[in-house]
Amino acid sequence: NIPSLRKRAAFAGSALPPGDRLQTFAVRGSIGITPGNIGLAASSLRFDDISGSGRLNVATAGARPNITGALDLPNLDVTPYLPEQTSGSDAEAGNAGIPPWSEDEIDLAGLNLVDAELDLNVGLFEYGDIDIETVRLDVTLDRGRLVANLSNFQLYQGTGSVRIVANNRRATPSYSVTAQLSDLDALPFLQAAAGFERLSGTGGIALDLQASGASQAAIMQSLSGNGNFGFNDGAIVGINLAETIRNVNSFCFIFISKD
Repeated sequence: NIPSLRKRAAFAGSALPPGDRLQTFAVRGSIGITPGNIGLAASSLRFDDISGSGRLNVATAGARPNITGALDLPNLDVTPYLPEQTSGSDAEAGNAGIPPWSEDEIDLAGLNLVDAELDLNVGLFEYGDIDIETVRLDVTLDRGRLVANLSNFQLYQGTGSVRIVANNRRATPSYSVTAQLSDLDALPFLQAAAGFERLSGTGGIALDLQASGASQAAIMQSLSGNGNFGFNDGAIVGINLAETIRNVNSFCFIFISKD
């Protein structure tokens, strides 16, 4: 049981970035230790508010610790670990509905602390307002390059797969996202992902994006790639399209008649 990861890290000379997370860690299970290797079979574990079970093996003989294993988590909410949103005053200064992208440097130093190969099975994955069910996540971290593959998850009545890469091997970090989402219920998905509440139907999305930069602003300025989407049985919520078309036709008829 570690009641304060931050105090322990500071004592070891590796202070964690500021924040109110990365605080507590507790585990119950069996442990085996041999020279250069630590094995853990956890019947229960808790990291902050995340709980579950699994097995981990830590090899300490290399240039950095190498962690392998598998975790089963009923719920994984990463929202508290996301960067804070820009304040309302900053958004008003940008004179737009979307706040300006932050110029603050994103700290990816943690990617270079360990190597890892982890399999995660998550019942419910929460990212902001987006909920994803039945997630299989394979994570590989190798010399500062993180690759995360989410396969065959369920999302708003549809299915999807996503591959995310964050590479901190060079002075300027780089990123890529490849995603395939199909048969989504568009209205709740767009509400959660973008706050858009005017489009309903069944949709699919494909993305292949790349970017680089040390801040949100730099990443968005360098963003490139392609994507496509399609919707079936689509409707604009709150608008009667048939009535709108009739009104337009009536207006055109009156206008033509006057001429």
